[in-house]
Amino acid sequence: MKRKSLCLHAAFLLLAALMVALPGPANGEMYVEAYLGGCQPANMGQTFNVRDVSPGLNGVHQINRLDFSGKAGPTVLGGLKLGTWFVKEGFLGYSYPDWMKYFGFYLDF
Repeated sequence: MKRKSLCLHAAFLLLAALMVALPGPANGEMYVEAYLGGCQPANMGQTFNVRDVSPGLNGVHQINRLDFSGKAGPTVLGGLKLGTWFVKEGFLGYSYPDWMKYFGFYLDF
């Protein structure tokens, strides 16, 4: 079991070293990126005090105490990014000025 784990770690480190040592050129035009992740929040045994200031009435204050308790369930997060770089080979072949090659934008859904 220990030898298998050691081989797995060595393979992962070799793959990471190859990815760093052998970079390749890529076109920076348009891209679509999807992502997915999870979150496991801690238990919510917390108390909050909220101080409300009512307008008028000579600045009357009201303090509300909010108690949250119970367990929160796991959450799945996901999204999509659509973006482009302002390069001459980019979106619709528009001829952007050379200084714009360092800029781009994306929409995150």
